Amino acid sequence: MKIAVLGTGEVGRRLATKLVSLGHEVAMGSRTADNAEQLQHAFPEARVVKSLNTMTNTVMVEPGRVPGHHNVILDLGDLTSARAVEQLVQLGLWLYGMFGTGDFNFSVVTAPAPAPAG
Repeated sequence: MKIAVLGTGEVGRRLATKLVSLGHEVAMGSRTADNAEQLQHAFPEARVVKSLNTMTNTVMVEPGRVPGHHNVILDLGDLTSARAVEQLVQLGLWLYGMFGTGDFNFSVVTAPAPAPAG
């Protein structure tokens, strides 16, 4: 799969390295506050994922650091959801301070869909 990682800092480098090790073709580029939105507008057929704020980058590439079942990436739809999810950063920073480690993940659990009537 061809993947572009926008961001050349610690998170971007760690993600790109893991993706390459899994056999993906990865290109990296610097990011700005709104380049994900600009890319989605310019290439509407591309799938642009912007928000991975449910865990630290070490857990992103090695989810086994946190025991139990969890989703590494929650698919919340298009970029309009990204701004809301970014608010988890503040809680994540507070938890990091409380636990003294970034080895944790947020979990979203939903009820099973009701059986069809009838």
